[in-house]
Amino acid sequence: MGGQGAPLAPFFHHACARWVGAVEPVALLNLGGVGNVTWVDPSIPSPADPGALVAFDTGPANAPINDLLQSRRGLAQDEGGALALSGAADAALVEAFLNHGYFYKMPPKSLDRNDFHNLLVMVRDLPDADACATLVACAAAAVARGGEHFPKPVRQIWVCGGGRHNRALMAALSSRIAAEVLPIDDVGLDGDMLEAQAFAYLAVRVARGLPTSAPMTTGVAAAIGGGKISRPTKDARPLSAPRI
Repeated sequence: MGGQGAPLAPFFHHACARWVGAVEPVALLNLGGVGNVTWVDPSIPSPADPGALVAFDTGPANAPINDLLQSRRGLAQDEGGALALSGAADAALVEAFLNHGYFYKMPPKSLDRNDFHNLLVMVRDLPDADACATLVACAAAAVARGGEHFPKPVRQIWVCGGGRHNRALMAALSSRIAAEVLPIDDVGLDGDMLEAQAFAYLAVRVARGLPTSAPMTTGVAAAIGGGKISRPTKDARPLSAPRI
């Protein structure tokens, strides 16, 4: 439909902000392999209405950190951000990272996990701890840069996804962003389940004929529902019970 196809969770983020009882703009930040953020104005009842949402991918988040640890130490991740906390970020490399053309694009915009693949090349000469700290600083700097696209400043950023367990990343966000940065669990939502819940919510909207995407979330020309409902045919047979 002429849009980016992502991010897809913003309509659910709008519902979450209203469920929590937010009365002023708030940002929901998901830190997975890639970071994505949704700016929400909960005073606007429908997520499809103009001004309700602005959403886009911020930049790389956990993916480069995980890839670094896998390639250098055979580990899946920097547990709790311990290694990054023991290192020092290379400020010059972070500034070079921010010169990437993606940061000069206006939202809506989206990324793939393998975008910014040159990050590991940039930090190849750094010790493990410093390389990890630099990648954390890059992820945080990307989020801070993304905040420049918010229509109005926010007082709080609610963080969900695996990245909120990384203490180094959370600290880096707090140091670069004027708003309060807190795990979304602090407002009564489950930060590990939010993405799964989002797609259940979107499925219900599709079933009810409601839109799930809008111009300022994925760049579609007009609000539209995504996905297709598949129903069994008349001659469909139920699956037989497994033999034990």
